[in-house]
Amino acid sequence: MKITVRKIRSKAFDVKTTNRVMDKMYTLQLQMTQADNPLDEDGEDKQVEAYVKEMQDLTHNAIAFLQLTLKLTDDETDKLWDTESAELFEILAYVFQRLMGRSDREIKAEAERQPAKEAEKVDPK
Repeated sequence: MKITVRKIRSKAFDVKTTNRVMDKMYTLQLQMTQADNPLDEDGEDKQVEAYVKEMQDLTHNAIAFLQLTLKLTDDETDKLWDTESAELFEILAYVFQRLMGRSDREIKAEAERQPAKEAEKVDPK
């Protein structure tokens, strides 16, 4: 993803939304909600903080699960931290499916049918 911050540099920054980046973002968001946004009567900020914490915990738990389940080395685990967030959850979904007994062939066939199902939702002709 290209992010331009002209006050820092005129050329765009090339940023990957890796899990390491997302984790640091969630940590900072937690700190920001705790420091700058006291809870209002409706608990609005508490809900935001709880969501950010939930997302951070989900990333940590997904990587820990894959590390334990696949017996990953430290280097392999680091590779997960440096993947895009969506890719981590694609890997996780794949591992879940394999653990539930689906074959690679079944998973691939389902993935190929998905675009057709999505098109039917948009235009059910």
